Amino acid sequence: MNNPFFRILATSLKVVCSIKMFIMVSGINIEPLFIKPLNYPGTVLFQKFYKGIGKTISFRSLDLETDLEMIYQWVNMPYSLAYWQLDGDKKRVWDTYYNIQRNSNGHSFIGLLDSDPICQFDVYRVLADEINQYLTAGANDCGFHLLMAPNKSPVPNLSFTVVRAFLDYYFSFAEAFIMYAEPDVSNARSNGLLQKLGFVYRQSILMSYKTANLYSFTRNDYQKKCYV
Repeated sequence: MNNPFFRILATSLKVVCSIKMFIMVSGINIEPLFIKPLNYPGTVLFQKFYKGIGKTISFRSLDLETDLEMIYQWVNMPYSLAYWQLDGDKKRVWDTYYNIQRNSNGHSFIGLLDSDPICQFDVYRVLADEINQYLTAGANDCGFHLLMAPNKSPVPNLSFTVVRAFLDYYFSFAEAFIMYAEPDVSNARSNGLLQKLGFVYRQSILMSYKTANLYSFTRNDYQKKCYV
């Protein structure tokens, strides 16, 4: 179970839930992740037109009933296999995302370019993740993983714009103060993208399944980038 999704699942098995839907993480009572929506499949959670690419980007929750086949194809693309480690049968993919969606510490989103699925984001609570040992995190601090769809019709600066769009969505919540990312040190594309976006490199960290570069992006960084 050495992929980023199973980190969240493994942590959840250690979490004790009360009847009030509160959870225990590192000895602290906290509510389910603020960005985790109620389960209304297909509901658009965020939508904005981005002049730089001349298209609208929106986000909705991942829906396994309709998205499983698509996600299964995406995680088995050559560019995904080395970093997502979800090759195998569809049941493995189903189980992974099913447990993320039921976990109070994380959520999966589908990004749409106009009306077409273009990417998938996973957001997780830092306190419930192994990167917690390398920083001092608050109850609402999050990290993310991004999976892009196969690039069939190239759009310049698309990856940059979809992450910017997700940051627009994330920082629209008053609870959001900082976002973390931890790409593999060998993933030059992801590291370069984060640097271009203005994420600040903090340190190299040793994780259970990779050596990663840890980055952060605060609300102050977001405002300085004129994203608002």
